[in-house]
Amino acid sequence: MTKKFLITFCVLCGASYGYSQDSNVPDSVRAMIERSQADTQFEQTARVQMNVQFGEFLKSMAAEPGRRAQVEAVMLEVLRQRAELSLKVTRSQASTSELKIVSDYGYLRQRLAPLLTAAELTTIDAREADQAMSS
Repeated sequence: MTKKFLITFCVLCGASYGYSQDSNVPDSVRAMIERSQADTQFEQTARVQMNVQFGEFLKSMAAEPGRRAQVEAVMLEVLRQRAELSLKVTRSQASTSELKIVSDYGYLRQRLAPLLTAAELTTIDAREADQAMSS
């Protein structure tokens, strides 16, 4: 699933980048627009990925909206980092080893561990193990 996400993300970024080059907009304005679009795109990509991968788990936290919001914020931050680094790797602005670190499940788990109970960690560990076996 991660490989499919990276390929899709790269294709979308490339398509939007090529489209933005066909205008009479000054380079400084174009750069500002591209940064703004990238921020929105990274946020949207992270949110979709979070909902697909962890939607059921997050629904189980509905009784604790404050804690759920904290968990969602960490998930979004990590997934956004992955998306940003993925783009930087395609532009040779970051190394694949950096991307591998933040793409590893252990990185996300480490960031979530202080916010989750042992039972909740076991739940997301099992979900990750299931996904790893199906990949």
